[in-house]
Amino acid sequence: MFMCTTLVSQHRPIRTIQMGLILIAVTTENVIVQDMIVGTTHGLSVGSEMSGGVRNVTFQNIIMNGSGAGPRIKSERGRGGTVQDITYTNLTLYNVDTAVYITMNYHTNPQTNETGTPKFVNININNIYADKSSNSWYLDGLPESLINNTFFSNMNFTNTKNLIEKCDNIIGICDNSTVSPYCPSCIQAEPCVDMNNECSQYLTQCNNPKYRE
Repeated sequence: MFMCTTLVSQHRPIRTIQMGLILIAVTTENVIVQDMIVGTTHGLSVGSEMSGGVRNVTFQNIIMNGSGAGPRIKSERGRGGTVQDITYTNLTLYNVDTAVYITMNYHTNPQTNETGTPKFVNININNIYADKSSNSWYLDGLPESLINNTFFSNMNFTNTKNLIEKCDNIIGICDNSTVSPYCPSCIQAEPCVDMNNECSQYLTQCNNPKYRE
C-alpha cells in the first residue's frame, strides 16, 4: 500500500497555480500545504480514495479565485477509511462555487458494512474569508457515520448567492459569535464530556477540539 508522508517547508515562497487539482488521497499523513495563490482548481481536496486513511493534514495561507471550492473533503460508502485531524486556516476565497464542501455522499451508494463506511473526525476550519461564492456551506454526512468533532470559527461570507446548499448529519461546534452572517443551524452541538466529579474547571475547554469527545 502506498503511503505519503510529507512536510512542506515553512519558508517556501508563494507559488501560483492557475489550473489543476490540489489533492490529498490514498494513505497520507503529516502534510502541510501552504503559501499559494490558486486559480481554477476543484478545490483544496482530501479524498475521495482514502481506504487507508488520511490524517494530520493542514492547508494554510492560501488565496483562491475561481475554484470549485475552498476546503473540500469527500468520500462515499464503499471507500471506508478514516479522515482525521484536518485543518484549513487563513484562506481567502474569491468567486468559488462552494466555500466549504464536506461530503460522504460524493457518489450515492447503498449502505455497506462498517469496513466500507467512511469516517470523518476532527475537522477544524477557521480564519476564512469568502467573497462572491455561489454557496457558502455544503455539509453532508451519513446517518450511520456522522461528520464528527468539527470546529468552525472566524469565518466571513460576503456577497453569497446561497448561504447553505446542504447540511445533514454533522456534529461539532460552530462559533456563531465569529461566523458571519451565521452558522448553519443543522450542526448538532457536541457536549464536553468529563467524568471527574470536580469538572467545572474544565468547562472553558469545551470549545477546544482537543478537549472534546
